[in-house]
Amino acid sequence: VLIGTTYQRNENGDMIIGNDGFPLVSSEKKILGNPIPDFTMKFSYTQNIREFSLNIDVEWRKGGDIWNGTNANLDYYGRSANSAQQRNVSNFVFDGVLQNGSVNNIPVDFFNVDQPFDQNKFYRYGSLGVAENYIVKGDAVRINNITLSYSFRKAEFLKNIRLSVFAKNILLWSKNKIDAQTSFFDSDNGQGLNFYNLPSMRTYGGSVSFIF
Repeated sequence: VLIGTTYQRNENGDMIIGNDGFPLVSSEKKILGNPIPDFTMKFSYTQNIREFSLNIDVEWRKGGDIWNGTNANLDYYGRSANSAQQRNVSNFVFDGVLQNGSVNNIPVDFFNVDQPFDQNKFYRYGSLGVAENYIVKGDAVRINNITLSYSFRKAEFLKNIRLSVFAKNILLWSKNKIDAQTSFFDSDNGQGLNFYNLPSMRTYGGSVSFIF
């Protein structure tokens, strides 16, 4: 499971807002998701045309949660697309209740040059932000392998000679642009944790096979 920080909420599930108009963070960490996908389905397609053969292997991963710590850290430093879009948001009222139980009505600016820097929305929650804001789904479609082969006609002393070129892990379609197959520091315990992870390795090559 993925465990991290969350906002404080009352018994009705409403966020509790501090006196400055921003949501408060709970002192206890909670379970936020599960990195194991609902299912992984793989397809393999082969097309033969005379001496040529084309094989394509596709993988579809559905579900599984990922903590996007990369985006959290980029928000903190103001280097993300999210912080660029929200930097000019002003007079925003968070949906929630104040500590006295009344509905929140305090407007805030996400970034105001007239206020102390550590009070802006992106910096106030630390370099990793509030973890529940950065839980995303690991849905993805990946082309695992493409192989193109050519077989020579049979000779007297050889049944077949096949030349092949291949490319592995060459394309990935993911809504959140995260490779769910990578893990934090390549650790078995790092599944579902993305913090500047390197993408999966791409491999290109060729082979020659002889059948006597």
